[in-house]
Amino acid sequence: MVGLIAVLLLSIVLAVGIGMVAVPITHTWEFLRAGLFGRTIRAADVGQYRIIWDIRLPRVVLAVVVGAGLATVGVAIQAMVRNALAEPFVLGISSGPSVGAAAVTLFGVSRRSGSTRCRRARSWPRSPRR
Repeated sequence: MVGLIAVLLLSIVLAVGIGMVAVPITHTWEFLRAGLFGRTIRAADVGQYRIIWDIRLPRVVLAVVVGAGLATVGVAIQAMVRNALAEPFVLGISSGPSVGAAAVTLFGVSRRSGSTRCRRARSWPRSPRR
């Protein structure tokens, strides 16, 4: 169990450090410690700190939480049907997410307040303004 947690933490640090802006793993570790424990960083590193703390870390944490949720649901399905090879198609629950994805594709979702709005597709490109 301790080994799995260590591997998870190492993969989080590595995932946060990988991206378009190259951030060495030592800097990534320093930025994570500074954000968690309130330590100071150099003024020259503020840009990389913001990239790590504001953009990459929330995405990686969300990926960890979603992965844990999917694993939990998978174990629950396997326990419910008493089959170690169970999958969502056994209970017919794979069509629900398809309906949701189709609805989002059809109606769209605004980033503000979660409201939906209908978007009208254009069949021709707009001419540039002059």
